[in-house]
Amino acid sequence: MKLLLLIVFLSYVNSSVIIPKDREVVFELDNFEKRFYLDAEEEKPLHIIITPCGAPVYYQIFKIAEDLSFDEELNIISDHSIGLHQSEHLQLLVEKETTTRTQYFIENVPGKLVLVLATPLAASVRIFITSEFEKRIEQYPELPNDSRLAMTLDSDEEYRDDVKLRVTWKIAEKIKYSEEFGRYRFCAIISQQPIEYAAQCNHFEENLETIRCVSKFNNSITIDNLRREKSYYVHLFLRDYRMQTSSEYEKSVVRIPAKTIVRKHRHLQKKSVARNLFPGKLQSTQLENKKGSYKNYRFTVPEGNGTQTAMLIVHSCNGLVRINIYRNGQILKKSERFSGFRRFVVTNLRGGTMKIQIVNDDDSLKTVRVWASTDLSTSPYPNLPDDTSIKLVGRTCQSVSIQWLRALDDNVKYCVYKRKESSQFIEHLVSTVDNLCDSTFESSHIVGCYKSHTSPKSLIETTINDLDPFSTYRFDLLATPINRPMAQPLPYRTIWVRTNLSCHL
Repeated sequence: MKLLLLIVFLSYVNSSVIIPKDREVVFELDNFEKRFYLDAEEEKPLHIIITPCGAPVYYQIFKIAEDLSFDEELNIISDHSIGLHQSEHLQLLVEKETTTRTQYFIENVPGKLVLVLATPLAASVRIFITSEFEKRIEQYPELPNDSRLAMTLDSDEEYRDDVKLRVTWKIAEKIKYSEEFGRYRFCAIISQQPIEYAAQCNHFEENLETIRCVSKFNNSITIDNLRREKSYYVHLFLRDYRMQTSSEYEKSVVRIPAKTIVRKHRHLQKKSVARNLFPGKLQSTQLENKKGSYKNYRFTVPEGNGTQTAMLIVHSCNGLVRINIYRNGQILKKSERFSGFRRFVVTNLRGGTMKIQIVNDDDSLKTVRVWASTDLSTSPYPNLPDDTSIKLVGRTCQSVSIQWLRALDDNVKYCVYKRKESSQFIEHLVSTVDNLCDSTFESSHIVGCYKSHTSPKSLIETTINDLDPFSTYRFDLLATPINRPMAQPLPYRTIWVRTNLSCHL
């Protein structure tokens, strides 16, 4: 007789749903306990796989006494005023809390079963049930017996302010020799804080630093531009694009050490004519597509500079550059390589001329914007906080609430953008290179803008409505100064959020 798996979902609204066999399903949970009635054929094997998404999941599995009628069973299961462990008609088989995918296997189903799920806060849980071992191993991509990561730093770059990290791993034989082209890919997520549910649930929210993906034929990934004296968390997962599921390797953390070798400054090429950098004027330049190519600028500070300070802003739009600042032939500042926005402040400067050298750090063509002044308040860019992450503070099936830290200066306009992502958005994420000077987002729609003037509150919060249930959205935030010449926007860090499946929480 063919095994029949029928799960009737019993809640305080007495609704019921049939979960198809051999397919992963998703339920939304809050702090209200959910109970599932499992009717499986006795004396047959049963695999129950639970994947928490967004919060730890506490689960229990009970066996129902055989002498109960079906109505008596339903009355016990649907009565949420009494815990099932207090019932003399139920036998507890397993009780556990988990933050990762977990499996409970029953070799011979002893009778009717009840599955209980609960979370401390709103989250979702994925459930997969099957009687066939082959279906179980097909559902989630197989990992090797040794799922640890090996990590090495580039020893030839001990003098640099940033380093490369090489991550290597083992590959299961089934994955290595699979004949399905393009089905599997390895992806590594790098963050400065642990991300609990990103790999197994596609939850890419705050704290995401970098993501890199390679084909199943590779067993290594190189991550560059990591800063010294910082810790990074490495999450590697194997993605199955046919089943739309993932399996995660063991999480690892690496600490980038301080520099141990100091390299003397070397001239990269023959001297070039320095261009004048005019105070308070935003200028743009290009660096040729050759590593080590550079442009020189000259910025003159008038004698008797009252502030004794000068600010230099460099905005690299599309790749890595380095900055060297000289005065009277002596180097004042030498930056690590960076992309995007960077601000440099030179103090104890009463007058004279500074030489600013912008160096291309790879072989791609660069567009760079440059600004300098002794009046720091006239910067065309907002003064963003150190933490530019967007925090998720709430979500429903049709809305998302986000929060961010206010810029350090007054009179700033914040604009929020949204974009609904497809199931292949991870591929798009790792295959495109953003223009970090572009104030638009491809295929995104503006949600609205908020003008912030002087306020004692450091946090700003907004809610985005009219979203689709169980959908992944990308949210971007741009901050732009108000009433400043040549005002330029700067982005906060992107956040991805999946809305809840159910609208009845």
